[in-house]
Amino acid sequence: MRLDRWARWSLYGLVAALVLTGGIWWALDWHGDLALSSAWRQTGSYLLMAHGGTAMLALLVLGMLIPLHVRPGWVSGKSRTSGVLMLAVNAALVVTAFGLYYIGHEALRRWTGTLHAVIGFGLPMLLAAHVLLGRRRRVEHHEPALSHHPILAHHRMHRREGERRRVVRSSSRPTH
Repeated sequence: MRLDRWARWSLYGLVAALVLTGGIWWALDWHGDLALSSAWRQTGSYLLMAHGGTAMLALLVLGMLIPLHVRPGWVSGKSRTSGVLMLAVNAALVVTAFGLYYIGHEALRRWTGTLHAVIGFGLPMLLAAHVLLGRRRRVEHHEPALSHHPILAHHRMHRREGERRRVVRSSSRPTH
């Protein structure tokens, strides 16, 4: 079930922004730069604010994907495995982000942060695999790129009904 262009590019842009802000923050933290000076600490704060704000927008897009992409994809039975994996990975990111915000125990927080980073850095690869599997399946089944578009679906439905009426009419005529 292919998304409209605006939805696809919104999703891709948000994932890129999340990986970029999270990756830079993670690299600064890993190298210990965030503890060195107030300038790096301030940069780290801005990166986390940008990351959190972008994550909130990503949650809105994920909510939008449920009726527009997940439900129709589930009904069609296409790419269910990678789709369920996408949902599980996003749920894990939400849960670990919640944990990072609220966990007070430093060792548990460090472990949660590492898990969040590993899952987050893997998300673009999983998203790319999900998209490529969907495209390959669409090409194999010769589906048009906009097969899910409501106007095209409405047109196809009426065209099929017209074809059925012609078949019924031609087969119901008595032959002598």
